[in-house]
Amino acid sequence: MKDDLKDALYAIDPKSLNYEKWVEVGMALHDGSYSCDVWDEWSRNDSRYRSNVCQSKWRSFGSSNTSNVTVKSIYKMARELGWCPESEKGHEISFDDEISVDEPYTQVSQKEERSPLPDNYSHLSGAQQLKVYVETLFKPDDYVGIVVNSFQREDGKYTPANRGDFSRTVSQLVSSLEKYPNDLGATIGDWNADAGAWIRFNPCDGKGVRDENATAFKYTLIESDEVSIEEQYRAYKRWNLPIAALVFSGTKSLHAIVKIDAVNEKEYAQRVAFLYTFLSNHKFKVDTQNKNVMRLSRLPGATRNGKVQKLLATNIGAQNWSVWRNSLEEVENPLPSITSLSEKFLHPDPIPNPLIEGVLREGHKMIIAGPSKAGKSFALMELCVALAEGGKWLDKFQCEKCKVLYVNLEIDGPSADERFRKIYSALGYSTDPDENPNISNIILWHLRGHALPLDRLSQYIIDQATMLTGIKAIIIDPIYKVITGDENSAADMSEFCNYFDRIGAKTGASMIYCHHHSKGAQGSKKSIDRASGSGVLTRDPDAIIDFSEIDITQQKGKELDWDASVSDYRSAWKVSSSLREFRSFKPINLWFDYPIHRIDTTGELDKYFLEGDPKNNLKQFKTSLEDKKNELREAYYNMEHSCGVTVSALAEAMGKERKTVAKWLKDLPKSFSPLGGKWFTIEDLSRYLQESKDLDAQEGVI
Repeated sequence: MKDDLKDALYAIDPKSLNYEKWVEVGMALHDGSYSCDVWDEWSRNDSRYRSNVCQSKWRSFGSSNTSNVTVKSIYKMARELGWCPESEKGHEISFDDEISVDEPYTQVSQKEERSPLPDNYSHLSGAQQLKVYVETLFKPDDYVGIVVNSFQREDGKYTPANRGDFSRTVSQLVSSLEKYPNDLGATIGDWNADAGAWIRFNPCDGKGVRDENATAFKYTLIESDEVSIEEQYRAYKRWNLPIAALVFSGTKSLHAIVKIDAVNEKEYAQRVAFLYTFLSNHKFKVDTQNKNVMRLSRLPGATRNGKVQKLLATNIGAQNWSVWRNSLEEVENPLPSITSLSEKFLHPDPIPNPLIEGVLREGHKMIIAGPSKAGKSFALMELCVALAEGGKWLDKFQCEKCKVLYVNLEIDGPSADERFRKIYSALGYSTDPDENPNISNIILWHLRGHALPLDRLSQYIIDQATMLTGIKAIIIDPIYKVITGDENSAADMSEFCNYFDRIGAKTGASMIYCHHHSKGAQGSKKSIDRASGSGVLTRDPDAIIDFSEIDITQQKGKELDWDASVSDYRSAWKVSSSLREFRSFKPINLWFDYPIHRIDTTGELDKYFLEGDPKNNLKQFKTSLEDKKNELREAYYNMEHSCGVTVSALAEAMGKERKTVAKWLKDLPKSFSPLGGKWFTIEDLSRYLQESKDLDAQEGVI
């Protein structure tokens, strides 16, 4: 690091900075290609410092700098605090010295000096202001919509008279603006000087200006006629809104073009709704008609009622939407205070009530692990019903009656709805909402085809859950659809699991989710070790419920406690647990009789082992030997065997390879024995030897 920059950086006390300025320092270092360690080391001088926060924020800066924050920002901060570089100390300015400034100097009037408004572009012509505006908001190949025609309504106000021109790209507009730098009309056409002109702040496809013509969902418009211009700006600055461009309307409002950075129209609508709700919660009245993506805003540089629709500033506030949202979390969610154990003993916090009796408390986390076809989704849906009805889950665990949000990521919506209907009926509950109002306790959010990584999805879940009242459980099915990072990385999975904590902390709800087993047999493993990926996934939650298959054939299963009228599909499962707040329960055996699980009341499943259990392997081996013996004996006795049989003849009779039959015979020494190149059963061999002995004796007598 250059000495001057190091001196400038350490001239700034991190304790004196708010969150936004602290982030700005990091962005400046990032833009200057310095390492995150520099920022982290400097940040340690602040008591608010937290390990790994710098690294997390550093990654959010991305590979390109779209803001106007550079290393010059650090020098500027330091100079404002009285810092002066060594090269300037004790040196008189000579005619050979070059004086540089970070920003162009603009003389302002006494009235403007008293105003809090920025005024970075008033020295530019109207055409030049528009050039800065479009180059800030758009890409060179983006099509931009401009309207100059207007008509006057009966109330005297002017509105756009048509859809305007949307046939030119930014490159074409800039080329014209550079050609006519002092004549805005030469580029956009003549406009009514009393009405002003308008521009669309999101790009279109050059074919129209309806919402469906939008090619990106980058910005929204915030404006208010309810408060003064100065108060509008103070509010925008106070909340650190990520503003791409700030334009004076020419009358009594500031048009703030706010960065939304949405990937599609749905995300755009959600983020705009959140922004407007945020402003409303802070008692800031805005024009609510500006929510559509192809909305018009005031075109900078055009005159209106003798005033210029002036571009005041670009890229102010937070760098982007994500940085702004994260800053809200930092401000709104400070870390809890420290306290002594004696204080906790004197004033203990209440222990959360059980949500699932003997398994899970309110606000805690639970994972369900199992292989495919274990019915994990059905088990989660059964849990939804048990919570909604205040009934028992898996016919054993009593649940608190509450509302539950079921986030379905895997099954198409209609199929999931039908599954719920079948489960309700199989459990004996009415499926008529008029008869059973408890059905409304289950809130469905079908996201198949719309899944996002959990680092992005978490805020949407929080927003949805907080808009609903009484949500005590949030179920995510399954998590492989939203995993961020490497499933086998402990570090990545630790960060991933933190989002469950964040959702739970913000909503107060229990987080319940499911994951699949790792590959291979699971019978020899403990329940905590069966889930796929890093062990963090199963060691992080407060409760693990594991479904492992009991090795039993469909046919055998149907012979045991079987009601064909209930289900035509059956499998057997052992459910085990690893619990943090409760004593782990004794494993229970379940039948999955589509579409529900039910406890084995016969005790028959106790006789069978899990797939991959060493005990089961031994049992299978013994059974296999018995099957081999029976098959060999059947073929043997169907042949002429009085003088033994050859391996080849036996193999031909059985329809098997000779080497296979030879191996089987050697595996059964107590049942078969060779003599003179032929094989006998043990009984036949004894008889054959005795007959041969008797024959030899008779021949000796003769």
